[in-house]
Amino acid sequence: MIELTRPGKDTLVVENPVMPAAGTFGFDGAAYRDLLDLTKIGAIVTNPVTWKARRVARGPRVVALPSGALIHTGLPNPGIGKVISRYQQSWRRSLAPVIVHVVATTPEDVAGCAAALDIAEGVSGIELGLHDRATPEDIAVVVRA
Repeated sequence: MIELTRPGKDTLVVENPVMPAAGTFGFDGAAYRDLLDLTKIGAIVTNPVTWKARRVARGPRVVALPSGALIHTGLPNPGIGKVISRYQQSWRRSLAPVIVHVVATTPEDVAGCAAALDIAEGVSGIELGLHDRATPEDIAVVVRA
């Protein structure tokens, strides 16, 4: 057993450190329920979610590279309110803990997402998605929020 959080009210302990990367299993892992025993993974890490809905990125989104491809989606999602409304019942029934991937947009938006997820059923944790140029100061501000 691996403790991912500090001991407290909602300590997150997983049986297995193996977790799919954020978004690999969608918002609830439903597409994989018949392919994989979800009790064997540490947790499901959801698609990225933001305070407000986001659309798919415009323009070229795939760039071929010698070692593969670089893909930019724009992190489309329906926004935290709709995500919670659509998925909290399946999160509550999930065979694996659910960690919601929150995109670090603004401190206020992150705080709003965290507050909404704190009262949503079936959420075991939050993963904070930071942009690649985030400084330690940027990260501290978002985490404090």
